[in-house]
Amino acid sequence: MTSQVTGPLTRAAAAGAAERQPLLRANVGPEQQSDRVRQRIVMEVTDAARRHWIWVVPLFLCFVVLAALALWGLIRAIIAVLKYEGVPCDVPLNMYLVVLVVWKLFSDWILKLIQFYSGNNASVYARIPLNIPSWCIIAWGFYMVQSSESCAKTNPDLFYDTRDFIYIHACYSFVHLWVSIACIFGYRWVLRLFMQMSATPGCVAAVRKLPKISKDSEELIDRDTGWVMECSICISSLATDEVVVQAPCGHLYHEECLVPWCQSHSDCPLCRAQIGDLDPSPASGSTNV
Repeated sequence: MTSQVTGPLTRAAAAGAAERQPLLRANVGPEQQSDRVRQRIVMEVTDAARRHWIWVVPLFLCFVVLAALALWGLIRAIIAVLKYEGVPCDVPLNMYLVVLVVWKLFSDWILKLIQFYSGNNASVYARIPLNIPSWCIIAWGFYMVQSSESCAKTNPDLFYDTRDFIYIHACYSFVHLWVSIACIFGYRWVLRLFMQMSATPGCVAAVRKLPKISKDSEELIDRDTGWVMECSICISSLATDEVVVQAPCGHLYHEECLVPWCQSHSDCPLCRAQIGDLDPSPASGSTNV
């Protein structure tokens, strides 16, 4: 990120940005900056969830129960495959677990390669397409269960235990998929939801008044790498049609990413520098911009 400050910033803010930016740039790269912001957001979300445990705990328990059922079904299916693999069955149900495990290990290896060569951000987005083969395997399992004519009679233990695991695994994968999609593509909505839970005052009005940076501005180019920088909150490129704002400290964010954060904060997510004055409290009769 650049240390140049554009827009109606005070001399003090500009001086502070000039002092902070070189230190941050020397010690923290773009990937580390995003990790630092995500860690802070996770801490804030965890704290908000702790304060609203009454509805968070039931949701968490439902997910735990579903995961426990999936694990229980997996253990039963493994035992059935090991004990009854040689018993006749008109469909290859004994191969379902083998294919599923092999793909799981292979996909994890692919994610590690992506993370090593492209960083954490790329590996996060790669999880969605890597789920497609998993759903193909689940569909294959459903097909075998529905098309089987005699396995339920010739090898009932293998058939029913594997069938139950396929159904439970499909439910668990469905929930996990939508949670992943919500966290990746509905990131701002989730962040806004949890930030609204906080009683801490924010500075949304100040964010709306921050200087805007054009999408073709050279300030969006990282001086070290020559690449377009990413928003440290949503880990997406800043060179889009979305409005980019520059905080007094010099850090750049999508305006619609910074607004949810500043609903309950008045500092920069990365360096904790003050962004602006606090919004008037609701009791004063004013509302956020």
